[in-house]
Amino acid sequence: MTTIMIVDAHAERVHQLKSLLDDQYTVITASSSKEALEHLDTAHDNPVDLLLVNTQIPGTTNHSFLSVKPTQSFYSMDKDVFIPFPLEKEALHRFIQQQITEKE
Repeated sequence: MTTIMIVDAHAERVHQLKSLLDDQYTVITASSSKEALEHLDTAHDNPVDLLLVNTQIPGTTNHSFLSVKPTQSFYSMDKDVFIPFPLEKEALHRFIQQQITEKE
């Protein structure tokens, strides 16, 4: 099963996103980049396939999630790696499937 890691300090947003994904993916969460990196360093038995990292542009109230595979170079990212929040379940699943397929 595909493993998704959600990285976001806002517990309510994490819970909402996790509830949209739990039925089709193994979902793990981290409330900070430090926690996420620690998990990635030690998750050899259950590697993360895709990270969804909350991003907010300074000076705005808009949140988006950046998707990236742990093995992907930051410089090789496409422009279509962001999905705006709030999220609809079907759109989120399509987005994740597209990200996983394109990055393999």
